[in-house]
Amino acid sequence: MTDCDKKVEQDLVEHLKPLFPDFVFMGEEMMSNESTFNPEHHDKLVVIDPIDGTYNFAHGIGVFGVMLAIRINKQTVFSMLYDPINDDWVWAQKGHGCYWQNSDGERRDLVIGEKEGDYGFISPFLFDEDQTKPLMALMQDYKRTISFGCSCHEYRGLLFGAGNFYLTQRKIKPWDHYAGLLAITEAGGYAAYLDGESADTFVTGKNLLVTTSYDKWQYLSRHMQTIL
Repeated sequence: MTDCDKKVEQDLVEHLKPLFPDFVFMGEEMMSNESTFNPEHHDKLVVIDPIDGTYNFAHGIGVFGVMLAIRINKQTVFSMLYDPINDDWVWAQKGHGCYWQNSDGERRDLVIGEKEGDYGFISPFLFDEDQTKPLMALMQDYKRTISFGCSCHEYRGLLFGAGNFYLTQRKIKPWDHYAGLLAITEAGGYAAYLDGESADTFVTGKNLLVTTSYDKWQYLSRHMQTIL
C-alpha cells in the first residue's frame, strides 16, 4: 500500500458519496484493517480498488488501474476498469453490455471472441504453497501463461483478446474482481469458482476461473480440478 493508494481512495469516496448517499463504501485501503466485513451483507455497496497493481505502480511499471463496482441487492449493476496511462476505460452495465471508451470520445462495444489455443493469466506467486507445484506443472500444458500483476489489466486482457482464461489464487478480494466479472459476463464470457459454484456470490478460499466462454470454462476446469 502506498500513500497514493490512500489519497486516490479518499478522492474517489469524496466525489462518489454525493452520487450514492445511501450506499456503503468498500475500498481496498479502508478494509486493510477490517477482517469481518462481508460485502454480501449489504444491499447497496460501492466497491473501489484505487490502485490495482500497487507493486507495479510503486516500481515505475505502467501496468496498473482503477476498479469500481456498484452493487445493488447483492448484484453488480455497473462497473468500470480504468487505465490511467492510456486514459481509457472499460465499463459495463448489467443487461446492457460492455464497452471501451477513451477521453477523446471514442467508444466501441466489447464482445469477446474465441481465441484458438489456451492463453491464460496466472500469478503463481499468489497461490498457496500446496497449489504452487501442481500449478507450475499445469501451466506447461498451455500455449502461454503470463501475469500482469494487476487484475484490472488481466480482465481487460481477456476482453481485448490477449487471453482466454484467468485463474486466480484462493485468497481473492472483492475489489479485485467485482468490476471485472461484470465486464466479462456482459461481453459474453463466463466465470465460476473451480468447483462450479457461481461467481455471483463472493467466496474466499476458492480458485476462481474466468473464461471467454462457458465451453472454454468446462474444458479447462475439468483438467484443473484433477490437479488443484
